[in-house]
Amino acid sequence: QAKNDRVEFYRQVLQPYKLRGHLAYLKRRSWATDFGVLFGTVVAVLMPSTAKPPSLEEVREAARPGSSPAQE
Repeated sequence: QAKNDRVEFYRQVLQPYKLRGHLAYLKRRSWATDFGVLFGTVVAVLMPSTAKPPSLEEVREAARPGSSPAQE
């Protein structure tokens, strides 16, 4: 039962959230945004406390049908 819950949570909440974020990135992609992603990754690896994950509510809100893509 718990495994099915995780799979459904991924399919219904996390996957749409991730896809909306990827779509938002693709819409504004440039060398500068690519550099920003690389820089942000290095900072997050070297100083993990600076990388704040979104809250569960933020993820669920962004995954709702009709909501705008993340980070737009």
